[in-house]
Amino acid sequence: MTTMSMAAGSALLLSLGLGASAGWQVDKDHTQVSFGARHFVTTVRGEFRDFDVQLNYDAQRPEKSTVQATIQTASVNTGIDKRDAHLRTDDWFDAARYPTITFRSTRVEAVSPTELRAHGKLRIRDVERDIVLPIRITGIQAFDAEMQKMMGGVQKVTGFEASIEIDRRDYGIGSNAWAMTTVVGAPIRIDIVLEAQLR
Repeated sequence: MTTMSMAAGSALLLSLGLGASAGWQVDKDHTQVSFGARHFVTTVRGEFRDFDVQLNYDAQRPEKSTVQATIQTASVNTGIDKRDAHLRTDDWFDAARYPTITFRSTRVEAVSPTELRAHGKLRIRDVERDIVLPIRITGIQAFDAEMQKMMGGVQKVTGFEASIEIDRRDYGIGSNAWAMTTVVGAPIRIDIVLEAQLR
C-alpha cells in the first residue's frame, strides 16, 4: 500500500512548462512521472505509465510558456500487482470514478537561466489546489543536418526536471485511520524527468 499523485505536474506533471516554439513535442520514451511514499521507515517508489503532456516552451519569454498534463490513475505501477490494484480502489485514487490527475499552468516565471517556476492547478480525485512546481532546465542540444536526418527530423532536444512534495490527505487520498497514516506516510514526493524535441 503506497500512494502517489501528480504532475505535474505533473506532472506531473509533471508536469512542466516550457519551449522555444510550438514545435516542441514531449518524448514519452524519455519522460517519467514517478513518486515516493514512506512505508513505515522505508521509501516505496512507483510511477505512472500512461500520461499526456502538452508543452509550449518559449525560451526567450518564459512567461509565455504553458503546460498541461493528464495522468491516467489506473496506470500506477509500483512493481507489485496486489499493491497497484489496491491503489486503484476508492481507498486511494478511486480510478473508476476519477480516472485522471491533471495539472495546468496558470503562470510561468523565470528564476534564473536554468530555473523556472510553474504556478498552476493540480487536481486529484475531486480536489483542485494551487501549487508551484520548481523546474530545472537540464540542457538543450542542437543537431547538425546529418544527425537531424538520423533523428527523423528532430532539430533540438531539451530536458527538464521537477520535484515537489505534497500531502496526500489534502487531496483525499487514503483515509485518516491509524493504519493509513502510520503505515503509509502522508508526504508524497513527486519527481518528473521530461525530454522534449523540436522538429
